[in-house]
Amino acid sequence: MQEVIEKFIGLQKMEDEIGAFAKIIEDGPRRISQSLEAWETAKGEHDESALALEAARKRLRELELDLLKFKELATGNKVRMTKVTDDKSYRAILSEADKIRQRVSEAENETLSLMAEEERLRGILPEAETRMLEAQKAHLALEKETLAAVAVAEAEAASRRKAIEETLAGIDPALAGQYSTSSRIHDGRTMAPVRDGTCGACRMRIPPQLFNELQTNEKLMLCPNCARLMYWLDHPAWAPPAPPEEPEETKKPKGKAPKRAKKPRSSAGA
Repeated sequence: MQEVIEKFIGLQKMEDEIGAFAKIIEDGPRRISQSLEAWETAKGEHDESALALEAARKRLRELELDLLKFKELATGNKVRMTKVTDDKSYRAILSEADKIRQRVSEAENETLSLMAEEERLRGILPEAETRMLEAQKAHLALEKETLAAVAVAEAEAASRRKAIEETLAGIDPALAGQYSTSSRIHDGRTMAPVRDGTCGACRMRIPPQLFNELQTNEKLMLCPNCARLMYWLDHPAWAPPAPPEEPEETKKPKGKAPKRAKKPRSSAGA
């Protein structure tokens, strides 16, 4: 039974690795989506600034044409004023001239405002383009890295599943079925290490008699609380190998070091 338990502990390790690979596979699309969103946001800010700049330039061209038209109208009014013969016509021309001056003033104010906006947009557009290109570069790099990691995780997970199937095929069908059922119920967390009478999975104490039986490693036992397959964590079979002993000749003698003999003093005048 100890050999079977050892195999089950190995299977549990592979199940844990499959779980870690599953997180990489699951997390991949989310990471790519977040990176793509950051790129699209930066691109949107760049495109918005570029469109605003084009709109400002278009409106400036329109205002330039409007000012030329108003100038022609003002010139025409001056010519008409030299030819007017009655007071009513003169007042009408003056009123029209006031309207033209008002429209010229409005067009000039709008032009000044748009020129300031154009300058501002021309200043921020290169920065927006840099952010967009950096976000694109970061996204493409992360996407490549993530897809490669996901592909490796999928291959490694498939390899572990195959190894699990092969291992279970070499175990008594009843015992293998017990492991498979527990794995399915507990989502791969099948084996529960027990130390000091406490289940390492559910952290509950197990009855002393059950713990005594568990330490014999003679049969598979289920935790009465979480129903996982238990094994005694401190069994000598799972203990790490002891470090090699030092050769006798390299061992240092114990006890105090012998005192060094004092040198005799030389006699005076020698």
